[in-house]
Amino acid sequence: MTCPSQVTLSMYADDALEANDAELLERHAATCTTCRTRVAAFRRERDVMRAVLREVDVAPIPKFTPPLNVRELLVLVLGVALIGGFAIGFWNTVGASVPNWLRWLNPFEWGD
Repeated sequence: MTCPSQVTLSMYADDALEANDAELLERHAATCTTCRTRVAAFRRERDVMRAVLREVDVAPIPKFTPPLNVRELLVLVLGVALIGGFAIGFWNTVGASVPNWLRWLNPFEWGD
């Protein structure tokens, strides 16, 4: 038997393989030092992860919020349009208040 993949070894270390696959891997690991070492490393990693996860405070699951209905979506779109209109008006007013002799400083206007 050739050495199994890292995923298969990890599944074996987590006791997630079916019985016949686990038995085949046990026979192989009895003769393969590399696979035995990897399985031992995966089991140490599993134990460390379990210990860490036991100590971590579990955050509460947030409540489900239903998607927006048509009225809320319309209010959102109108609000964005209104804010956009105010922003355009503001920047047009600022642009109009700049004297003509300073317009050459604008990096977005080419020419003259």
